[in-house]
Amino acid sequence: MIGPIRTEDLIWDDHLGHTYSSEDGEIVTKAVQISATNESGKEIALQDAYIISGETGEKIQLLVGAGGRWIAPSEANSIPPAVIVTLRAEFNPPMGLPAKRFFNDWKTIYLTAIYDGLPHRKTIDEKMVASLFSSFRPSPIGPRVTPKSAS
Repeated sequence: MIGPIRTEDLIWDDHLGHTYSSEDGEIVTKAVQISATNESGKEIALQDAYIISGETGEKIQLLVGAGGRWIAPSEANSIPPAVIVTLRAEFNPPMGLPAKRFFNDWKTIYLTAIYDGLPHRKTIDEKMVASLFSSFRPSPIGPRVTPKSAS
């Protein structure tokens, strides 16, 4: 397994968290989360954070986990040194996106966190996104066994 990825002052986790539901046997992605640790030795004030789909160009504002709820980055206090911050992207709230559509549209994600007046970027690749679904059987994003057509 790959260790944490260093991007500027925030050390990003090498995996995504996943909020999902199962509706009529289909996995529906509601949100994904990613965390980072402030390794800068100083407080970091997030001004903004968002993701852009490498497939469609769609942009989604990220929310920061603070005080048991999700708020805009500009509404959060600074991240103290050595503290973990979690960012969340919600997809088509409150419905979510079926897993296959989510994967097709978001298999490459460009994350931007703006702090110190500068954009800091991280790419979340297809392998990391696909791992969200690795424990589901059958796979909700890949080929699966289907019944033969009646002739």
